[in-house]
Amino acid sequence: MRLSLFAGLRPLSLKPSVRDILAGVSLASINIPQVLGYSRIAGAPIISGLYTLLLPLVAFAVFGSSRHLVVAADSATAAIFSGSLSRLAVPASAHYMALVGMVALLTAGLLLLARIFKLGFLADFLSRTVLTGFLTGVGFQVGIAMLGDMFGVAAGSHNSLVRLWQVLVSLPHFNVPTLALSMTVAAGVLVGVRYAPRLPLSLIAVVATIAASRAFHFADHGIAVTGRGILLRHDHRAKRGDGARIRAASSRERGRERRHPWAVGRERGRGAQRGLRGQREPHADRHG
Repeated sequence: MRLSLFAGLRPLSLKPSVRDILAGVSLASINIPQVLGYSRIAGAPIISGLYTLLLPLVAFAVFGSSRHLVVAADSATAAIFSGSLSRLAVPASAHYMALVGMVALLTAGLLLLARIFKLGFLADFLSRTVLTGFLTGVGFQVGIAMLGDMFGVAAGSHNSLVRLWQVLVSLPHFNVPTLALSMTVAAGVLVGVRYAPRLPLSLIAVVATIAASRAFHFADHGIAVTGRGILLRHDHRAKRGDGARIRAASSRERGRERRHPWAVGRERGRGAQRGLRGQREPHADRHG
């Protein structure tokens, strides 16, 4: 198998390169908000969505040859990951991400074998009707998966129908600020698509929401926000000030993580010894 590097970029000239740069900026403005949502659907940390956007594109620029193929994360793949692997490990945990990495490597190996044996013709036998039905079902699954987050209610089932029922049952306890924010962002994107389709509306919505969260402290109002390695989940009983306390606890935990593992283990060992001494002392007083 002959390997050709940067085939999609050759022959390189100035005028087409300018168009390619503009196309890349447009694609990034669409894909960056999308992959953040896809990583949430897949049950992976938010930052992993950016990895799936950057690394495959760089690899395809080196090894790919098509000027028209879009290489990015996909909602169907994210839903399949979540539906299959969430039964084996806790989403976003180290074990879960190890399984995700192994599945990705196995898939890459199978695709490489298909390339070596030139099995691309098998795609011609796929029915368009079946693909349309599959993508429609994935759309419903993704929409149901996001309903709980939009209303600020808990829906932990892996079955889409059960999850929908959990959301419906929890509607009397929905979180008003979370729903208001969700509806505002969705309405803004839909109206923008109607009247300003050329603007990167999804990217604008993400940046504006991040700025608003920093300015108005969404976590203090019961809105779930993502941070460095922590997801702050609040239900309808959340009180003002909870977000500040959770952020302080998260900051202390990050400080512990930056130290050596043996130091943390030694501190835990000392805490356990103090607890044992505290249990023995009252017992000694009773016998004394």
